[in-house]
Amino acid sequence: MYGANPICVGNLWCWEGTVPQDNLLFAVFEISQTDVWAAGVAGTILHFDGTRWSAVPSPVEVDLYGLWASSATDVWAVGDLGYILHFDGTAWTVVTSSPAGFVLKAVWGTSATDVWAGGQRLQHWDGQSWSSVSPTVYPGGLQWIYGIWGSGANDVYFVGASASGPGDMSVPGASVLHWNGSSWTMVGTPTGQMNFIWGTGPNDVWVSGKTVWHFDGTQWSQRATATGPIWGAAPGDAWVLGAGNYNGTATGPGIIGSQTHITGSGVLTTSSGINWGINAIAGVGSDAWAVGGGGEMRHFDGQSWQSHTRRLFDASSEYSPAALFQIHGTSSTDLWAVGDGAIAHWDGSAWSKYPVCAQEKWQGVFSPAPNDVWIVGGQKLLHGDGTRWWIADSPTPLHQLDGIWGSGPNDLWAVAENNYGMPGPDGALLRSDGANWWVAFDSVNPLTAVTGTGANDVWISAGNRMGHWNGTTYQETPLSEPIVYINAAWARATDDVWAMGTNGWAHWDGVTWQVTKESLLDLHGVWGSSDSDVWAVGGPQMRHWDGSSWISQSRATDGYSIFGTSATDIWMTGGGAILRYRAH
Repeated sequence: MYGANPICVGNLWCWEGTVPQDNLLFAVFEISQTDVWAAGVAGTILHFDGTRWSAVPSPVEVDLYGLWASSATDVWAVGDLGYILHFDGTAWTVVTSSPAGFVLKAVWGTSATDVWAGGQRLQHWDGQSWSSVSPTVYPGGLQWIYGIWGSGANDVYFVGASASGPGDMSVPGASVLHWNGSSWTMVGTPTGQMNFIWGTGPNDVWVSGKTVWHFDGTQWSQRATATGPIWGAAPGDAWVLGAGNYNGTATGPGIIGSQTHITGSGVLTTSSGINWGINAIAGVGSDAWAVGGGGEMRHFDGQSWQSHTRRLFDASSEYSPAALFQIHGTSSTDLWAVGDGAIAHWDGSAWSKYPVCAQEKWQGVFSPAPNDVWIVGGQKLLHGDGTRWWIADSPTPLHQLDGIWGSGPNDLWAVAENNYGMPGPDGALLRSDGANWWVAFDSVNPLTAVTGTGANDVWISAGNRMGHWNGTTYQETPLSEPIVYINAAWARATDDVWAMGTNGWAHWDGVTWQVTKESLLDLHGVWGSSDSDVWAVGGPQMRHWDGSSWISQSRATDGYSIFGTSATDIWMTGGGAILRYRAH
């Protein structure tokens, strides 16, 4: 199941744990049943041709929140930093962005020469250029625009929220703005924040926020208590799918994962069977698509909604599946990935969930040989032989275990941090002969990662220091310039060791540590196949070392750990995602 027809970014990194992909999606627009667009986090742009979804090269890595098209050769997308993108039938390009960095949440139009984009600002496209528009409405009008829809150029609605100050987007008051082609008015009702809008004509307009309102051409009426994007196949018939909270939408019991159907007969709310927030719906006729957290894609065939996303792990929130923190294995047909209550195994053809006897936030995994795997997390040391699992006695029951590595089955090392306020050292370095574990050394610093080249060359990240075991003694040494927190380390040789942190990285050449500082960095994983082929990942960062410099790479998703068995067999985990490098 997992790995069939994977979506790849730049033909390099492909999703393997979630099909079609795992990135959070904010927008969708259907031109026809064989021409559907979706967009989301980090510039993600996807296209459906009637058979399968595929990734499309994006010119940006900012989050994209809105999509609209007048035709297959005239598609618009908007997002963070005021970016407005256009697809001409061949490629996506940047049309404009905002030096002030304001956000655009929605885009909609009536033709190729009449398009609106809204968010913290309101913009209009006349077929030649985008210009700013300042609606002449009373003070306290909409400060955020979340949705746009109209029945024509002279009947356009904008929904959103008022704001009394930074971060406050829910001031009670009118939340629907109307343009009649010559003047602006604030619609008296609905009130309160509204996030989504859809309609079939001037006498059938629907908006939703914490409640759902309907306009019949004469008056507005409240129809349901539901929140989420709204869409329907016919006048007077609307679906509301439980929303995520990326734009301040209210969340709570029965909202995430709910679906509400409103007809002339009444209102029926049921569970969708998934724990994913839906951020957008769009359709043509009785065919529609909805997208949301964890790469969720749902399709409406005129009768019911069905998920088209298959996952290795269930949801841990409305945004993503269980977080995966580490990956390791012995070969291209024997890999383990672990995370928040999750353990999975790759046998060369598919990933499968692995049931275990204990639930934990598993932080590290190391497999010294086939059918021999160690996993650490919380206060647990878990050992498996490919058939069964058992918990080994931990010599540090009050410490949180973060990482594990070994030079072989009979020489294992584990690191621990945080003794939960109990007296004594904060960190501990554990060692095992494959049968028993003991504390090798205590540290005043939290120990978070361990790597090495052999039993007499073991490296440990210790806060803003690096520790080393040379076979006889253990010593922690400050770097020439402190890195705030070292999250990951990887050793290829005694004179080639990398340490990655929150504001820089360091390299050991056999004599000294060379430190490079960089702000807004949070690297959590590092691995390489040679001294000129090293990968580092963390959050929005993906870097590749070619032997002389680190080069930023187009990222598929937020990365957390990385491991490979060769230069052409590399795996990365991030959030709930498992990705594979397919440059060959």
